[in-house]
Amino acid sequence: MEERIQDSQEYVREPKKSKTGKIILITLLVFLLLVGGFAFLTYRQITGMVEAEDLGVAYSPQDYEDLIQNIGIDVEAEKLCLDCEPLEFSEPHDVDLVITDAQASAAFDYANESLSFAGINNSQIRFSEDMGELTTMITYQGRSYPIYLSGNVQKGTENTISGEIYDLKVGSFNIPSNLKNMAEEAIVNLANDRIATMDDTFRIDEVKLTSEGLDFKGMVPTQAN
Repeated sequence: MEERIQDSQEYVREPKKSKTGKIILITLLVFLLLVGGFAFLTYRQITGMVEAEDLGVAYSPQDYEDLIQNIGIDVEAEKLCLDCEPLEFSEPHDVDLVITDAQASAAFDYANESLSFAGINNSQIRFSEDMGELTTMITYQGRSYPIYLSGNVQKGTENTISGEIYDLKVGSFNIPSNLKNMAEEAIVNLANDRIATMDDTFRIDEVKLTSEGLDFKGMVPTQAN
């Protein structure tokens, strides 16, 4: 993993066959984004894409190392990708931590560099009061698309989260509200699907977005295999 710095950057364990459903879900989301982006490109007759919006979040591999140390678990980022097989988690413990912009950005980017259906890189995540922003480049079938997403995440139950997307763009094209709502549902379902794989080793007491980062209180596993 090469160091990279950005400038100015729910409860029964699922069987592994559920991977297909996850990939379909994620692919649907990407497809929606790309359809919107392609329409914008065709209309504007643009042959090149701009880079992802710079949120001013800089990070390095050390930020990921700091994150897993704070969580109290040792797992390679590549094993946490969106379409990876679920890991087996064990030995939970209670935590009260704040995940910073740099830590969240590093974890997301390094985990998802080489997905089965697309590549994700140059990602930045920035938190503020009750809002999170994500910018990233998605490479799909040889074309790269800058994505911008903003929204909020909240506790649903001890085993689920809920969320809302405020803005979703491909380049400067705003995704229509009906597609944005579909993407919102897909992202929340995916997150809860992944949470469910942790069975009784994960519990949400509180989750909140602040200017300091993602404030999480609850229980997390210390072992992942």
